[in-house]
Amino acid sequence: MTESIDGNPWRILELVAENEYHLEQDNNVDQLEQFSVIPGFQEELVEFAKKKLLDSIEVQQFLVERDIEFQEKNIASLIDELSDNQDDESNSKEIHLELKSSKNKYEGLRKKIASFKGRQQKAVGFLNSGLEEIRILTSPNDKFCYKVKNASWRCSVDNSIDLQKIKLICEKLIGLEKKMEVTFWTSEIMKLLENLDQRHYAVAFGIIIGMATWEYENSEKYHLLALIHLSIGRDETKTDVLLYWENWENESIEQSIVSLRILMIFYMKISIDDLECRENFEFRICQVIVFILEHKEFESSHLTMITELLGSIEQRFGNFTEMCDIMFTHFEAKAQMFDSYEAKMLVFMRNEHLSLLQTQHIDQCMDTLNILILLYLKIKIDKWTYREIIEQRISQFIICILEHTEFQSIHLTLIIQHLESIEQQFGCFSGKFDNMFKIFELKLQILDRPEQERVSKWIKSLSLRSSISEFSSEHSHSTVTVIEHSEKTYELEQNVRIDLEETLKLEKRIEEVSIEESKKKQEKLELKQREEEEARIKEEEEKQRKILEEEARKKQEEEEARLKAEEELKIYEEEKRKKELEEERKKKEELEIKRKAEEEKKKKALEEEKKRKIAEEKARQKQEKERKKQANKCTFLQNFTFIRHQHPSQTYNERVLDGKVVGLYFSAHWCPPSRDFTPVLAQFYSQVEDNFEILFVSSDNNTQEMNFYLQNFHGDWFHLPLNLCNSMKHRNTKNHIPALIIMKPDGTVITDDGRNLVSQWINDPKALVNHWKAMLN
Repeated sequence: MTESIDGNPWRILELVAENEYHLEQDNNVDQLEQFSVIPGFQEELVEFAKKKLLDSIEVQQFLVERDIEFQEKNIASLIDELSDNQDDESNSKEIHLELKSSKNKYEGLRKKIASFKGRQQKAVGFLNSGLEEIRILTSPNDKFCYKVKNASWRCSVDNSIDLQKIKLICEKLIGLEKKMEVTFWTSEIMKLLENLDQRHYAVAFGIIIGMATWEYENSEKYHLLALIHLSIGRDETKTDVLLYWENWENESIEQSIVSLRILMIFYMKISIDDLECRENFEFRICQVIVFILEHKEFESSHLTMITELLGSIEQRFGNFTEMCDIMFTHFEAKAQMFDSYEAKMLVFMRNEHLSLLQTQHIDQCMDTLNILILLYLKIKIDKWTYREIIEQRISQFIICILEHTEFQSIHLTLIIQHLESIEQQFGCFSGKFDNMFKIFELKLQILDRPEQERVSKWIKSLSLRSSISEFSSEHSHSTVTVIEHSEKTYELEQNVRIDLEETLKLEKRIEEVSIEESKKKQEKLELKQREEEEARIKEEEEKQRKILEEEARKKQEEEEARLKAEEELKIYEEEKRKKELEEERKKKEELEIKRKAEEEKKKKALEEEKKRKIAEEKARQKQEKERKKQANKCTFLQNFTFIRHQHPSQTYNERVLDGKVVGLYFSAHWCPPSRDFTPVLAQFYSQVEDNFEILFVSSDNNTQEMNFYLQNFHGDWFHLPLNLCNSMKHRNTKNHIPALIIMKPDGTVITDDGRNLVSQWINDPKALVNHWKAMLN
């Protein structure tokens, strides 16, 4: 039995599950899939569906219109590119295929946009007529779209067309490949962002940031990160970004890295003087870095990325350590940050990096050394344990690079710069670098002589200072070392044994390098001797060859002299014969020239007579045209100002209509038949504009609507300002739009059926205009 309230039956809601769903058998549970709902539910549901449906149609139409605009630009660009690559057959073929694909897309989009015109009216009609059933068909692709998690943001998106457009364009951006298309849609998002108020701007920017994280996980392109770069100029969004990361602790390590990169984008844009904003971002960046460093999935590649970011902060704002001191003073996190940083730094010192150096490209090796030096320079002077570990690893890295097969002088110069920065930071080098310097000195010969001498002197000065510092350190640190040795005797013994083994290996390597260098010198000397002997033999062969060539040359000259004498005799006789022929030819030419001169004189006289007649005919036609223009002056539009929308800075009066057939075109953008006929009229007008002028009288609701209509549909004809259009509507004898009234300049109506005539004569517009033109007389 149907339930009711006050005698009014309730509505029944039936739910159909997407997958098979069965309730557990329970006598206390109703097994029906229908539920009664209170009155008014259906009306509220229909209104909600109407709003969402109309919003969806508007958003889809916007995206298709923008896509059409892009395809038009893309087709024009491909045509230009095709003309520039006519000689490149393979490239030209690819452009042809892409152009064909773009044209097909363009035609498909044009058909799609045409279908939107009646879709809104059809949807409203369906919803207002009363619905028996509403079905929502889901798509399997829905689950792959980005979902807005923030409830207040979802509400804002549901109530804002612009936010819906931004979200859909961002989803479209993620899958794009072509740079031109990415640039186009990025600019569309920027335009939409400029029109938002501060509240909606913050929501839009939060969605973009969330989608950038989603993009990082689901795509190899990072277009949204580039978009964030372009749109961070508004300061009020920075607070919203900080709030967005309130629950960042629940992210995976990859999501945290994306969050850190986005935070860094904002942070690097902050003014150096904006201390409050800097402190807020420094605190958030510090929290995210500590979270990454302590994550169970942390790897050395993550440390490399963090090191690069810290280096960019130091370059932008100064000394990073001092900045951390200020930051940790406010938030009491210095110990946690520093301990995690140094603990994870040891991950980078593992032996696996050293073994990979032999197989890596030398530029990758240099990048690794750069990061290692950067870490080393961050260690405080009194941190002996960390310093010794990194010094030993730096020494090993440099030795491997020095012996790399791709080693060049530029790499040696970079290593010298790193060593000089270490000396400047710590004053001297420990014994961990001794073996490295021995191999290092052997490689100095590839440098220029002045640089080689400078570096050699510098290394000698280092050796002198090292010996002095070792002597003083033995006495100054004796108390400390006794305590440390008493606690770490076994560890020191192991370290000494390892150091001794490495020292023996390095000495053996140095000896091998010295033997190899001697062999190379001997080979160079033998090569030089062989080259000198080959050069001597070649020189003797060259001398013998020149003697033989000289004898052959003399014989050749004698033969050439004999042949030349015979040739000169033949030439003399030939020239004599030619001279006689030339004199005979000249006589004939003089007679021919005389004859042509007489003909030219006659021809010139005829041409002058012809020009005189043409000039007289043009003057007569001009007088006739002026007479007709005076006889057909425009008198029904006196004291009106006309405008061409393609030349908005210029104004015209009724004189531009003198002597011409005038078409008063009554239409409006809100009228679908007007939008259909206007392009037809524009095509007609473009072929007959010399003898036919159109004056557009708008029935649009406002100037913005009229201007949009003019720019997107109309030809380059005249129109009245909107405030003057009402005074001309009595001329519309058809009393409906669109209407094209054909008139003489004095206001006499030739025909009020111009619209149908233009459509009929679209293939021969000049014949129709000439017919109207004949009626002026």
